[in-house]
Amino acid sequence: MLVIDSQDGKFKRVITRMRRIEGQARGIAKMLEEERYCVDCPPSAPMAQI
Repeated sequence: MLVIDSQDGKFKRVITRMRRIEGQARGIAKMLEEERYCVDCPPSAPMAQI
């Protein structure tokens, strides 16, 4: 299990990245739910990779 001190700058960077990934994943899910044209989806997909 990875333990990161909450006062560490690395912790803030990890949380920021996780929130960005979460937002991108929600955006991709919304596009899929709306059955948007496939060309609209791929540019966002690689950004959500960890």
